Amino acid sequence: MMSTILVYSTTDCVNCKRLEHYLDSKGIDYKIVNIDDDPVERSFLLNDLKVRSVPVLYNSNTRNYTIGYDGSKVTQDKIDNLIIDL
Repeated sequence: MMSTILVYSTTDCVNCKRLEHYLDSKGIDYKIVNIDDDPVERSFLLNDLKVRSVPVLYNSNTRNYTIGYDGSKVTQDKIDNLIIDL
């Protein structure tokens, strides 16, 4: 089954790595999209979602997303709500 959760990231993004570790701890399958290497996906973030920072956690089934990760309970709750239907 194709992953419905995408983590938009860049090569040197520390909070992106933290988000990946959080998703791993929850047992969530996801695909990393490095926008440094993928101009089409970078364009999607900039032009379609109007997002200019990473990480972005995107649920491709619902087309909902959340921006950023700081490890706080509030951020984790937003992420948990985004992935609740998986």
